[in-house]
Amino acid sequence: EEQAGRQWVVLDGDVDPEWVENLNSLLDDNRLLTLPNGERISLPPSCRIIFEVEDLQHATLATISRCGMVWFGDNTLSLPQLLDRALVCVRGGLQPSAWVNVSALPELELESFCASAIEPFLKPDELMEQAIQHAAELEHVMPFCRQRALAA
Repeated sequence: EEQAGRQWVVLDGDVDPEWVENLNSLLDDNRLLTLPNGERISLPPSCRIIFEVEDLQHATLATISRCGMVWFGDNTLSLPQLLDRALVCVRGGLQPSAWVNVSALPELELESFCASAIEPFLKPDELMEQAIQHAAELEHVMPFCRQRALAA
């Protein structure tokens, strides 16, 4: 039985034509995944697929034409917004206090302590912003991404 609400499948990384072409029938209106053995699996109406990619360099027109796109430029989220989000993650995420398990309290206290210790460095024009700006000026094997640099 199908659960209420939406279900999401998130594919993070390059859209490689070798494997994504097999998903084209899934992305069509018929929403069928055809396996190599010929078996077909239907995607429930409540399920959505998201491709989170850096660029469309490896995507084919057949795949692109089957997808809606949302593009976030480098300036969509400011560096202070990204740093604020990083601080929220260090503090233990965005879970309501009703979800907190009593046995997890020592861990939450540690997360709060760590967040308090690094918070001064995440303020505008402080160490982290300067480090990210400096890193952006260096040569990279992959295209520079502030979110990825911050996560590292």
